[in-house]
Amino acid sequence: MSLPQYETRCTGCDEKWGVTRRSWFLGFLYDAPGNTTRSISYEVCWCFDCNSMAHAEDFEQHIKKKDWYKRHVRRLTRVRYGMSSEILIPARLRARRNREDKRNSPEMERLRARAFLPPQRHTLDQAIKEVNSRLSTSTFWLEFLGLRQSPPKCLSCAGHDFQYINSAHEKKNISEDSSVHPGCGGKLYEQESGWRFSLGVFTILYDMEGNRIDSDSAPWRGKSKFQD
Repeated sequence: MSLPQYETRCTGCDEKWGVTRRSWFLGFLYDAPGNTTRSISYEVCWCFDCNSMAHAEDFEQHIKKKDWYKRHVRRLTRVRYGMSSEILIPARLRARRNREDKRNSPEMERLRARAFLPPQRHTLDQAIKEVNSRLSTSTFWLEFLGLRQSPPKCLSCAGHDFQYINSAHEKKNISEDSSVHPGCGGKLYEQESGWRFSLGVFTILYDMEGNRIDSDSAPWRGKSKFQD
């Protein structure tokens, strides 16, 4: 399966860039504590240092949610403890777990494989796993906001001199809110480039300050990592 490649164009000149909000083949990750990675929140921008379209960090939404993250972490921590101790188990989950114990016999698995039984429902362990996932995400952003010293950066040059771009999805959708090409005055819009790709995601790793990590320091070898 292949996907179309998009590009950003200007109505006032012939320039075009491969940077769009639909950059499906690019992935930007933070090298997070605990030997993990986290997806970077980013937007398309015009970088004056690069004098080009680029991607830039955008964690303003997380700054606004900082107090919410604090409450969310406290609440999820209590919920996880209660569920693990079987104190806060909803009655339906307890009943489901008991049914699953009976349904997980080899004979039931054989019938399920032949589509004679519906797939397994959420059990208590799966519910706890989901809580842990949400807790991990909220904890990361709370720690990130506490540790981060610098403002958002351009993911190409690590500069701060940029402005976020609001480009129209197609030329026919250009409106007053569509961004202007700096130095030109034309409106910016996206359209298919005519190319289609079926590759994995080209992943680039950054430290918590938004600085690109050299390939030799990345957890994987080589200049890039492709995620299927």
